[in-house]
Amino acid sequence: MALGGIDVSQLAMLPKIELRVDTSSHNLQVTGEILTSLEYLKLNDSIIRTFRDIGTSFKNVRVLHIARCELKEVQGIQAFEQLEELFISFNEIDDLFDISFLEHLSVLDFEGNNVQAIEQLMYLKRLRNLTSVNFKHNPVSTGQHAALYYEKVVDNVPGIEILDDEPVPADKREFVSRM
Repeated sequence: MALGGIDVSQLAMLPKIELRVDTSSHNLQVTGEILTSLEYLKLNDSIIRTFRDIGTSFKNVRVLHIARCELKEVQGIQAFEQLEELFISFNEIDDLFDISFLEHLSVLDFEGNNVQAIEQLMYLKRLRNLTSVNFKHNPVSTGQHAALYYEKVVDNVPGIEILDDEPVPADKREFVSRM
């Protein structure tokens, strides 16, 4: 059987794909079961209101782009067991708890979401491989806690190198870690 000129059996070897989907009318569970070698998944500008709509079969994905998808929460993201880079900007997410279970995560782009509570940043502490974090345009980085924001991120992410697309000087990392 051929799909767009590609034999369906060849899809299992595909390492990268970019899709725009509406999960209110199309479930991605079967897609993940077919694309077993997928390591890079880009779903930007899709309609995906919850990770349950994606399913649990994208186990080998290491890079996920899921920006501007109307996401309000990230419950179920743990199904992406090998995830190293998460680009989940411009959604409506306010809770980082489930992100804290992504033990391989090194890049987290959370720009333009709704994280308000400074306490949410403590969940980053579990992510030992995290080196790049972006929370620009979240209330936590601009609101009443903006003065504490930089210090809290650096304190909770000891290996941080990039914060909000800017390098974090080594002396700032060392200073906060000694406090």
